[in-house]
Amino acid sequence: MNKTLVTDLKQGMMLAESIFAQNGSILVAEGTALAGSIIKHLQEMGRRYVYIYDENTIEADPGEVLVSRVLATAQNKIHSYLPYELYPESDTGVRARYERLNKSLAEIIGDPKVSDFLLDLRTIDESTLEHSINVCIFSLLIGAGLDLPDNLMAYLGTGALVHDVGKILLPPEVRGDLSNLSEKEQQAYQEHTNAGYRLLREKGFEAPVAKVALYHHERWDGGGYPTKLAGEKIDLLSRIVNIADVYDSLTGPLAATRYLPHEAIEYLYGAGDMYFDARIVRAFIYNVAIYPLGSVVKLSTGEVGIVVNVAKNISSRPIVKICYDKNNQKLKYYHQMDLYQEKTVFITKVLL
Repeated sequence: MNKTLVTDLKQGMMLAESIFAQNGSILVAEGTALAGSIIKHLQEMGRRYVYIYDENTIEADPGEVLVSRVLATAQNKIHSYLPYELYPESDTGVRARYERLNKSLAEIIGDPKVSDFLLDLRTIDESTLEHSINVCIFSLLIGAGLDLPDNLMAYLGTGALVHDVGKILLPPEVRGDLSNLSEKEQQAYQEHTNAGYRLLREKGFEAPVAKVALYHHERWDGGGYPTKLAGEKIDLLSRIVNIADVYDSLTGPLAATRYLPHEAIEYLYGAGDMYFDARIVRAFIYNVAIYPLGSVVKLSTGEVGIVVNVAKNISSRPIVKICYDKNNQKLKYYHQMDLYQEKTVFITKVLL
């Protein structure tokens, strides 16, 4: 592949490495044939260069390419949700947690048993793969906040990444919008938990990993599925992944009606000790920066800015660098607004 200046790009060139937004989401995926609109957008972003396939490039194994892409996406997201460099130097625990999580991700995603399933998840659709990555990230952040030992962190991250793998065995008609399913179709959809458990055990995954696929839809009050377990009869790892899964289902790529992050947090907090383990909800709130570093947000004032700082336990009220005024005019001089101090101002929309 060639390192190519954006000014030298031509339509039809194929991207050899994905381009990421600051919050870890993929802006342009590896393998994309560049259209004029994409090239123009890259120029407007101020991007200097990208990597392009050339005629001498040896075709890579699609599985290896996907593993590299998933790892890069996950590590970008970890940094967005845990921007360690913004914490005081005296808080060495944050940097250690960041490094521990990156090490865990590399081991989990590089496991051949796991990587075999990444292509399967993408065959459902890109959104399902992105959702699985998000749930893995959120689960690991919670697990690190609970100070889980390394062996449980490995089980947790692996189980979270493949928690929905049973969906590959579902008929296509029950994989989409769940709000319009008939009772029979809902029962068919719920079978993905049992299917995932069986599939993972058949492929040699340890029981704690497979149990996450089986129990991640159980509820604290016993109202979930497939076995209606309640309270601490649901294993700890499944309780963690349940909360991460629900949060991303409300805010992420599979959301039918997308919640703002703080709205989803309010739902989780309100349902603590009913649907969810309240202790784990608190760990989520304390350890996950719900508006990731670099998020572009619109405020209730009409102004638009970029999240530039977050803090533990108040991540729903970040510091925002204001770039556009309420009339959508770009400001000559940017200024920062601390939403923790400005109690009457709140985020109304996430633009990127």
